Amino acid sequence: MTELPIMCPACEGQDYGIFREDCADVVCGLPGEWNLLECLQCGLVFTVPPLELDQFKDYYPAQYSSFNPTGALRSTAVGGLIRRIAMLPYTWRFGSPNWEERPFGQGRLLDVGCGAGMFLMEAVKLGWRVWGIDIGPVAVEKARINAPTASIRLSQLEDITPDSMFDMINLQHVLEHLPEPRRALRLCFDHLAPGGELRICVPNIDSLEARLFGRAWRGLDIPRHAVSFRPKVIERLLHECGFGKVSIRPQMLASSISESIILLLPNGRQLFGSRIARLLYLAMVLPASLSYMLGNAGAIEVTAHKP
Repeated sequence: MTELPIMCPACEGQDYGIFREDCADVVCGLPGEWNLLECLQCGLVFTVPPLELDQFKDYYPAQYSSFNPTGALRSTAVGGLIRRIAMLPYTWRFGSPNWEERPFGQGRLLDVGCGAGMFLMEAVKLGWRVWGIDIGPVAVEKARINAPTASIRLSQLEDITPDSMFDMINLQHVLEHLPEPRRALRLCFDHLAPGGELRICVPNIDSLEARLFGRAWRGLDIPRHAVSFRPKVIERLLHECGFGKVSIRPQMLASSISESIILLLPNGRQLFGSRIARLLYLAMVLPASLSYMLGNAGAIEVTAHKP
């Protein structure tokens, strides 16, 4: 049987180079090898072979980090103060690292890949009417507990009824998991009301920390991350999908650095969720904040508007 040609999931180009070869799953330690290819037409980096839907239950286990968020640093008054002080370099250059947008239009917000519902909790506090979807049963169960006033379903973007419209759609570290990013962005565009806003957070494979940590960079997360973006790639893709104004800033994400350091250690992934990992995260908040002020952007926060 003739093997189908490999096509870029963003532009469908068939010219590509090898970005990284024979990559392993360093986060969960599951067997297999994958290659990262770089599209020579649009610059997107993508993982081959992509995960099949029936593999998700193995590669997104119940202990996956998005299903088990931690917020110990900000959960106390003292911890919150320490966090704000440590983030001052970032805040000085880019403004508050927190998402604090108030409702507009009909105030309807959809969180795609809502995980344990932490973003939904913040949105409810700000006054939004919220909906959440996720393909992980564990995530949906926890989100319903954490955000009891939200409407949360076990589903994906393709399942949303055509007449469902929102003023804001949030994809926080979700788009990199989707093997068809162009299709996902088009669906978001179709489900946004005129003047609506799309918010996306993704790792930045062009960043200093991505080059520094190499295969141990937490932002790779092979094979769960189907695609890896550069800022110029995602900006162009958004415009091609119909979005107007696009703005990009670094996302304050100290865990990207602390967890990359852990992954450099032999069997380091076993430390995830441990006291050592939490202490290392706390130690990295100020250095991460300084690195973002000085030009690092291990993760980026992108907002795009529907005309």
